[in-house]
Amino acid sequence: MRTEALIIGAGPAGLSAAIELGQRGIETLVVDEYPVPGGRLLGQMYQSQSGWWIGRRVAEDLLERLGRFPNVHLMLETSVSGLAHAGGGWTATFSQRAGTVDAQAVLIATGATEVPIPLPNWTLPGVMTVGAAQTMANVHGVRPGERGIIIGFGALAFAVADELTRAGVDLAGIVLPPLQGPSQWLGTVQDQWRRLRDVVHLGPRWARAATPLVASDFWLERVMAGAPQKGIPALGTVLRPNVAAIAMAGEEAVSGVWLQRVDRRGTLVGEPWHEAVDFACLSGGLRPVPDLAAATGAAMKSSRSGLHDVPIFGPVGETTAPGIFAAGNVLGIEGAPVAMAQGQLASIGVLRHLSGNPTEWAAEQAAFSRALEVARERAPLVFDRAWSQIHEEIRQAWTNRPKEG
Repeated sequence: MRTEALIIGAGPAGLSAAIELGQRGIETLVVDEYPVPGGRLLGQMYQSQSGWWIGRRVAEDLLERLGRFPNVHLMLETSVSGLAHAGGGWTATFSQRAGTVDAQAVLIATGATEVPIPLPNWTLPGVMTVGAAQTMANVHGVRPGERGIIIGFGALAFAVADELTRAGVDLAGIVLPPLQGPSQWLGTVQDQWRRLRDVVHLGPRWARAATPLVASDFWLERVMAGAPQKGIPALGTVLRPNVAAIAMAGEEAVSGVWLQRVDRRGTLVGEPWHEAVDFACLSGGLRPVPDLAAATGAAMKSSRSGLHDVPIFGPVGETTAPGIFAAGNVLGIEGAPVAMAQGQLASIGVLRHLSGNPTEWAAEQAAFSRALEVARERAPLVFDRAWSQIHEEIRQAWTNRPKEG
């Protein structure tokens, strides 16, 4: 099988790129391991500055537009297990079915994966990631349980808490993860409290008014440690910033969670207590899935934790591997509108690679670059402030990369 462009991933970035390539007559194959295209769009639902953002509707719109182009083909329930440079292009090997595809250009839009938080008894039925709960509620219309708890802070935890409460699910709140053990990448308790500054605008009006106060670490620690044990109202549930989960309870399934108070120094104090829940959502954040990009030999930017490993990329998603492009959360964790703009920009890179003209479509590149800036400005959630610094370092690395010839 042969195609001009191969897109790996049918999420917002991959579908947006496919539309741009499709309307320019490029023979394009989009491959995704999921049975339904749309990626994380399918489970997203939140209120933005311009109204409700309903990811499923956005995905349906992208697919309707994609269906206008007979030169774009979807191959679902198929994953790519390898990419090999061959004959000036790339050969992709499929793992779910026999055969390969030869492509002149490849766009990697493999997105991100969740990072769970291990704690005692976390393998009990009823323990899941926040993304799994989001998919159950928003995609399949199934409540994950009657009463749950979210363990771990971060933008995704608050977004899913809002979605679950709107679906009628009772939550015992959002609590800290265990303070010891294998979840140390989350940082200290103080580090986790600092991340709450990015979501304070989602709280009640009186909490938003306290934003200047918590801008200081001195007052942030005292406000968080001094919060009522039952929590602070937020998104239909409660934030419990000075309560940590220390273990799940249950025999054959989750029956509760063991909690303990935390002081402003991040030390467990007092006696643990049991709180009844029948499900728990673990929120350890998201990390890119850059494995295929690394397999092509593209230069990578690595991190100590492995949670911020991404390919080094240029203005239109080009990597240092010839004919390999990347877009979306594989480049860093941001929202779907950002991923869509990145997909459009990467399509310009693919078009230039196929045509051999590095200056064509300059007006389109400028428009898509502006759309990317606007999407970042309007983003309701900041998933990880580290990404802005990482992207600046990548821009410098791209500028200083060794040039061919």
